[in-house]
Amino acid sequence: MVSRSALCIRHLFAGILAAGGFLAVSSSMAYGGLPIHEMKRKTLAHSFQTMNVKVTGVVTWVDAAVGAEFYIQDATGGIQILPLEGSEHPRIGDVVTVTGELARGEFSPNIRDAIYERSGQAELPEPKFVSGDVLLNGGYSCERVRLDGWVRAAERIDPHLLSVVIGSGGARITIRLTDSGGLIAEELVATRMVAIGVVTPVKPRGGTRQLVDVRVLTSPSFCNIIEREARNPWFAPVVPLSRAFSFRPGQTRGDRLHVAGKVLYRSGETIYLHDGTAGLAIRGSNVPEFEPGDWAEAIGFMDIENYAPLLTDSELIATQPIAVPIIPVKRTVGELVKGLQHAAYVTVTGELVDRMQSAGLSGSSHMLMLRSSEGIFSAEIMGGPDHNDIAGLEPGSLLEVSGVCVMATNATGDTTGFKILVPGNSQIRLLRGAGFFTFRRLLLLLVFTLVVLLVASVYAYFGARRNMRLREEIGERRAVSAERNRLARDLHDTLEQGLTGIQMQLHCIRPDAMDAAAENRKRLDLVRSLVLQCHNEMRQSIWDLRSPALEEFDLLDALARIAQSLVVGSSTVVEISQQRCPVKIPQPIEDNLLRIGQEALTNAIKHASPTHLTIHLRTTSTSATLTVTDDGIVSPDFEVKPGHFGLLGMKERAERIGGFLTITRHPKGGCTVGVEVPLSIGSRPNELS
Repeated sequence: MVSRSALCIRHLFAGILAAGGFLAVSSSMAYGGLPIHEMKRKTLAHSFQTMNVKVTGVVTWVDAAVGAEFYIQDATGGIQILPLEGSEHPRIGDVVTVTGELARGEFSPNIRDAIYERSGQAELPEPKFVSGDVLLNGGYSCERVRLDGWVRAAERIDPHLLSVVIGSGGARITIRLTDSGGLIAEELVATRMVAIGVVTPVKPRGGTRQLVDVRVLTSPSFCNIIEREARNPWFAPVVPLSRAFSFRPGQTRGDRLHVAGKVLYRSGETIYLHDGTAGLAIRGSNVPEFEPGDWAEAIGFMDIENYAPLLTDSELIATQPIAVPIIPVKRTVGELVKGLQHAAYVTVTGELVDRMQSAGLSGSSHMLMLRSSEGIFSAEIMGGPDHNDIAGLEPGSLLEVSGVCVMATNATGDTTGFKILVPGNSQIRLLRGAGFFTFRRLLLLLVFTLVVLLVASVYAYFGARRNMRLREEIGERRAVSAERNRLARDLHDTLEQGLTGIQMQLHCIRPDAMDAAAENRKRLDLVRSLVLQCHNEMRQSIWDLRSPALEEFDLLDALARIAQSLVVGSSTVVEISQQRCPVKIPQPIEDNLLRIGQEALTNAIKHASPTHLTIHLRTTSTSATLTVTDDGIVSPDFEVKPGHFGLLGMKERAERIGGFLTITRHPKGGCTVGVEVPLSIGSRPNELS
């Protein structure tokens, strides 16, 4: 037996040790370190760089099965410690002095590459009683807290780790229970639990240091269940959905509701049930097992989300259909915007404004924007559209849509609008097709008109450029023609007149004068011949310079006009024929062909007295052939004679342009003068004059 005095001494000694431990914790500066709160403040500076620090505190949490990190806390706050790899794990309650590198961490600061020394044991810091919404705001990070709430869900992660979700202060907080092999997850649901543990941030939004979620790390030894649900909700009567959220005396947040109905719509982990009296949104982990048209029973916790009732953390099982009609009720837009038809099965009419395809985590869907005289609303078709069913719907069509009405609210709970969740294409009925002048067609018509105007503008632009080139070419040709006419006039008025005067004076000299010697008479005849030749060549040059016919007409028309002017007053008939090819005859060739044809026509009229004249022009891609045929009288000695330059000039012109001249006499009278000329490769198509 131990004496009372010995026990007192032992307790006193233990108290001294404990007091010493707390003294070490509360006065970490005595070890040359910084308070945890002061270290955290340093990391807030914009210019902060990692720094070596030293701190003393009590180990508040460590779990070797999860990781090497542990948490310490002093009188000012708590922090996460990331020790060097291979370090021995401390125990909860150890007083340790940690030396390491202070870093900002993903959300809250930590000490990494740390080494530590134990200096005894101490009682754990008193936990602070907080609610879940405070933790989600980032408060009490890495500190011990006391949390009270109803268990909404529980899941076994591995044989030693259990994840429990509790509702506390309007927030859902996940608690990680280690060494929980003796607990059954299903038995924890709908129990009220008090848990003491260390808060750690999880899921910070990458790169922004913004907190998304937190966890509380603890073990069953720090948890206590203080209340359970009164009875198994599966054995409770099914509550009609119209009275699902009605007042019940003694109702708590831990009570689960038992409901049943037909699945009308599913989106992700949320389905909408309807039992013939009303509708309700149900959210649970096994919701994806159900499709629209199935009947299900569900138990879940009653929550309010966006000022609308919602059964959360639900469990669903398949059930037999209820013998009640599930039919949509016709409503107007004005009735729905009052906010009294949330989750109801309704039918509403509207004119299609637009439609769009959307994709999300819950799958593909098709959105229809509808308009009525009372406002605009949307209809979301589950699973995307069937192309053959609604592809023909055009803006302006009048539709009748049936589905689940979901209300949208503002921050004060007032209804701001609604949308219809349509289970499938069969719930859309076309009442009236769109008119012809729909927005899409008007837009297409506008685009078509703009394209036509653009094409017309381009055509007009290039046409204007072509006309400008033609005007420039015509102006140039007119200038050349004017200059040629001026030269012809000058030659006619000067040189030709002088030659004419010389010729007249020579005619006045009698070649048979008795006083003239034979040699003088011979030289006089030669002078007359030379003057006559110069005179003829001068006239031909003047004629070549004055060629306005091709400026106004093409080659065949010019020859026809020349022929008509030659046969005026006679019975000679002129016939014109042509074989066209889309090739332009170069200007020098046209000029020479005109003069050859003119000379042939003049000779035929002057010497053969024909009754018919035929002019034929044939062009190919490589040559041009002009023939002048008459039925007149041709002398047997048809040849080039001295003093006559017509036939010689035609031959010279043909040779000048690379062609050859042929003269064919017909047995029955008449002849054909023909000239064939090769065309240059550079001739341009589609510009035949």
